[in-house]
Amino acid sequence: MKLPRHLRPLAGPVDIGAFLSVFFVLLTFILFRTALIPPQGVEIELPQVSLAQLPGVMQPWIAVVVDQDGRFYFDGQLIPADALQVQLVEKARQSPEPMTLLIEADRRVSHEQVLRLCSLAYEAGIRRIVLATRPSPIPIRPHPR
Repeated sequence: MKLPRHLRPLAGPVDIGAFLSVFFVLLTFILFRTALIPPQGVEIELPQVSLAQLPGVMQPWIAVVVDQDGRFYFDGQLIPADALQVQLVEKARQSPEPMTLLIEADRRVSHEQVLRLCSLAYEAGIRRIVLATRPSPIPIRPHPR
């Protein structure tokens, strides 16, 4: 049996629209997958507030997490208080601008632990401290008819 040799599999124009549609569908799945993955680290429950505007952080910042047992986490790692102070001093020295400490404390953490962390930051040369909170849910108002 003789097969024709003049056939080429991709002799015609390639429809790029089909390839792009498959690409964008895959891209959508990847983006949704990464948006739904919680960040690695310590699971804490931030306190909820109902203030309209809370101050943000415009300067370079360092985040420290305090879990419900009062343990400190820096860069996702459990760290004792004395080692945390050394890390805060190093970060404050490396920054050309004044640093801000962002405290992500669980709502069940004692006030004493938060003040202890503020004291460590002050001794490290960090003068601005911000407490992370969870915004209150937006009330759903019925649509006027």
